[in-house]
Amino acid sequence: MNAETFEIICNVLAFFMLFMAIMISTTSTVNRMIPLYQIQSGLLALITGFTAVQFINQKLLYGMVVLVFSAVPLLLLLIIKPLLVLASVPEDVSPEKRIKRLFDKQVLGEARQRAYPAWLAQCTTRPIAFGTALLDLFLLTLAFLIAFSLVKKPLTANLLAISFSLLLLGLSVMRSKTDIISQIMGLLIMEHGMFLAAIRLIPMSLAIVAFVVSLILYVMVTLTILVILLPDIHRISGTIQVDQQERLQG
Repeated sequence: MNAETFEIICNVLAFFMLFMAIMISTTSTVNRMIPLYQIQSGLLALITGFTAVQFINQKLLYGMVVLVFSAVPLLLLLIIKPLLVLASVPEDVSPEKRIKRLFDKQVLGEARQRAYPAWLAQCTTRPIAFGTALLDLFLLTLAFLIAFSLVKKPLTANLLAISFSLLLLGLSVMRSKTDIISQIMGLLIMEHGMFLAAIRLIPMSLAIVAFVVSLILYVMVTLTILVILLPDIHRISGTIQVDQQERLQG
């Protein structure tokens, strides 16, 4: 395949990523957001894989580095749901035990039954969802206008617009959702936007490799917060609502 074919494939996959982000932003509960985010992570892994193949044909070393990077969104696809399930269960156990529980199907099944009620309790009202959809439409329009004013090549401008859109939609999720898990998912959507831009839009160099590594560390810190802090916050305050964290319960 030539470079233009790779570009078209990545554009199509990126548009589906954008659609998943819109669905996440406008959906009402965490349990509906998680599968959408998993699909988005899988699409990003495919984009990164196609980019690696394209680079291998040009520079073998950079191609292999990008191929390694594709494991990051793939890993997120696999572990994000178990992490969110365990993070939503308020138990007083050590971080080491929480990590071990990720690989215990029985524990995960029991934790899922306890986590779902907390997720369903975060359901937003219809007017808020409608307002969020209007805001998202404005943000998407703004992102595409900026991207196409900066870049004249349509395929490249599309990818830039989608990267901008993911950043803005991640902020929209953080604005419209009031629970900690959704706030973290908003951060992860923003990371997807930056990851996409770094992989597809910026010429591969040692500086970009360092930037992507910093994004991976950022994701690891976010997931560490999920594993270590959120269960304790939920246990102490009795809620995962951001605006109620000042009310501690004994």
